[in-house]
Amino acid sequence: MPEPLAARPPSGLGVAVSRRTFLSNTCQALGMGALMGGAGGLLAACGGSTQPKGNSAAADSGVTLQDVKNAKGTVKVLGWQYYQVPQENTASVTSHWGYLGNNEDTITKTTQSGAFDLLTILAGYDPELLAAGRVIPTNPDLIPNWKNVDPVFRNSPTLRRNGQLYSVPFQWGYGYLEWDTRHTTRPTSLADLMSPKLRGRVGLPDDPYGTMTTFAVLLGFKTPQQLTRSEFNKLIATLDAFRPQVRVFHPYGEEPALLAAGDIYVDFPSYGPSFLTANKAGAKMEIEYFGSWSYVDCLIMVRGATDVPQALAFMNHCLEPSVQEAVVRHGAAFPVVDAAVSAVPPQLRYQSAAAVLAKAPLEPGVPVTNAHGYVPFSEWLTAWEKYKAL
Repeated sequence: MPEPLAARPPSGLGVAVSRRTFLSNTCQALGMGALMGGAGGLLAACGGSTQPKGNSAAADSGVTLQDVKNAKGTVKVLGWQYYQVPQENTASVTSHWGYLGNNEDTITKTTQSGAFDLLTILAGYDPELLAAGRVIPTNPDLIPNWKNVDPVFRNSPTLRRNGQLYSVPFQWGYGYLEWDTRHTTRPTSLADLMSPKLRGRVGLPDDPYGTMTTFAVLLGFKTPQQLTRSEFNKLIATLDAFRPQVRVFHPYGEEPALLAAGDIYVDFPSYGPSFLTANKAGAKMEIEYFGSWSYVDCLIMVRGATDVPQALAFMNHCLEPSVQEAVVRHGAAFPVVDAAVSAVPPQLRYQSAAAVLAKAPLEPGVPVTNAHGYVPFSEWLTAWEKYKAL
């Protein structure tokens, strides 16, 4: 077995299902017509066309470290519920949370300027947020605890756009392939996964962002979320060939029961507690860095934030080891501050984030448009719907 893998939020929190499931919930929120009309249609439906675009001057321009130190008030956070813990609040700066149900809520719920100060969302969603004009850069020099962040995250180019830092790392994790040793042997290649013994015995999450990226990794594409037309066509052809292996497209959190019952023998991409939950239910799971890639959830400043110093103070406090530990225990993800790794359950603990990321790299996100020759996410969505209907 490889090093233990990063945990995902338990399904009981009611948000893990849509954590990376951008497609179905987006279609419900915005309407399939707007979505399939391309990024422009999506952003117009979100009200993005009325927002400022581009890299305007940072809202923290003119803010000093003393301003951050003296900040008082309440920060308005739009984030994942499992990231909210009391330890994030101080005597001076507290937080009021609105919860994300889907990734696209970061766009639809920030239409009104000043409604929120900060987001907690994966850095890979920055292209969509920037295209909608919803976020602004942050100066890390105004966050003293920036130094606490593991350099592998602090220096990652996936957090920056056009040379500016938008995403302050908060928690991280990655997916893996899991298989039940009661029914099959360790898969080591796509050919193994295509075995007749696995026909109708594979589970895939109903998540185009996560699943299609994983297949792009399996195919060895250098930039699995930034695909050329020929790469995308090869990805779709591979998915089509794999379709007879798929028994079910499931929400995240349902796969442990399917595995324990023997309905499926293999599932990917899966996240942290999945194999532990399946084992408790009677399966005998093993896990593998196969098709693995990583995400990092971040604190991101919203355009129109009403009190930038207190938002920066909140960010800074969230990078204290004690706060990171509390978030890990509550949310079952991994800390970006090494001093908090001891809070990770022993079965999931890792020795080095850098070593894990060498096997499961961080990815920058799927582009909104084809401006640089890459297939936009709207086409990923269309292809996924067709794939499920095969």
